Amino acid sequence: METLNLRQIAEKIIVGILITILGSAIVLLFKDVIKKIMNLDLSMLKAYWLIIGIIISIFVFLLYLIYKRMKFIKLYDLKNTENVVYDIEWMEGEVIEYEGVKWQTMIPRIPLGTLTPEIAVVPVPRCPNCGTELEEHVGFWGGYIWECVNCGFKKRNKHNFDRESARVLKIAKQRYKKE
Repeated sequence: METLNLRQIAEKIIVGILITILGSAIVLLFKDVIKKIMNLDLSMLKAYWLIIGIIISIFVFLLYLIYKRMKFIKLYDLKNTENVVYDIEWMEGEVIEYEGVKWQTMIPRIPLGTLTPEIAVVPVPRCPNCGTELEEHVGFWGGYIWECVNCGFKKRNKHNFDRESARVLKIAKQRYKKE
């Protein structure tokens, strides 16, 4: 069973309230038209042809926007991520918790006594509950949804894996300098 956080519950409540208000407003705006249609008196509709045309145009335009957004989401979700091949051998470093998920840092495997400023971050975070790599999907209303396929953990974020991993790299470099 999916658990909802406070933000998701608030969104569902707000959407329900908005749908109720919009439905009531439409009924109040067109109550005369609805009465005429129910009585089969179509003379009133001639006066509202412009309004009805505008409403239909707006509806078609909104369907077009929804179609474009769905197409973008589908293309984004299907994109292939390329594997990065490094010339040097890496070993796991510190795990940094950022934005509610775990990010694995990597440091080069080098001979003792050799100092290097190199540090990297695995661009795909891990689930804070079970440690499985997360999947990223584009949210319909913007932002990204990070999801664990193992335990069902979900998190919404404004930015994608790439941008957040760049931020984690900055944090990791700062911690590395302090040590």
